Amino acid sequence: EIDALSQRLANQGYTLHVSEEVKTQLVQKIDCKRFGARPIRRAVQTYLEDTIAERLLDPKRKSKTIKIESLEKTE
Repeated sequence: EIDALSQRLANQGYTLHVSEEVKTQLVQKIDCKRFGARPIRRAVQTYLEDTIAERLLDPKRKSKTIKIESLEKTE
């Protein structure tokens, strides 16, 4: 899912960097045994896509690189 998101952003001229720590935290939040793959998509939406959208909408933003080094959403 992160690779697909990265590719969608690349198609729009942006580069996405997600830290290993964030990837680990996402995996810990997902309950695949109980719900299958659906939680993976939901976690990427909640913790990454929402944050990225907020950053892209920031009028002060000039960089085409988006770095996600911590999960900003809280449960």
